[in-house]
Amino acid sequence: MVSALVETDAARFARVAGLAVATFRRLSQAALERPAANGWPLKVHIVHLADWNLAAAARLEGAHPADALGVPRRLWLAGEEERINRLLANLARDLPPSECIRRYAASSSRLTVALAIQGMISVAGKQPLPLGPRHLPPAPDLAGFGAAHLAAHLADMTRAPDDRRAALHPGAWRRPSASA
Repeated sequence: MVSALVETDAARFARVAGLAVATFRRLSQAALERPAANGWPLKVHIVHLADWNLAAAARLEGAHPADALGVPRRLWLAGEEERINRLLANLARDLPPSECIRRYAASSSRLTVALAIQGMISVAGKQPLPLGPRHLPPAPDLAGFGAAHLAAHLADMTRAPDDRRAALHPGAWRRPSASA
């Protein structure tokens, strides 16, 4: 039963990632260099998503996610997501936008393959190592994590840098009234 669910998730993740890559490729160089709501340029968001796809794929492959990201294991094991994200974002700032998109496409393909393979083998009683930060879920949920992570960053990537709603709970956002 789990195998069928993981295979379905792998196909869904591949479709969503493919749509994201196509969308990223349609953006201008200037748009990809422009800061988003949290101050990161759009291209850095794209590399961030690629990095976490690599961490998820490494976990499914039985490798240590920190090694796949090139960050110290001590940061990973301590659950230092913010420090890891800052470190990786600083490394990505000087990359050309085309390289950022290439990395996202490659990492999405790697995660899709890892999810598909995981779906073909028995996962009963076997969890890839190590658990690490709280934002990386158990193996059967990694496809959903990849898609949800993309959706969360798309919200940040499409807001203007001065949009103060980023600090508000989405339920607190007010739309203009119909009479306005």
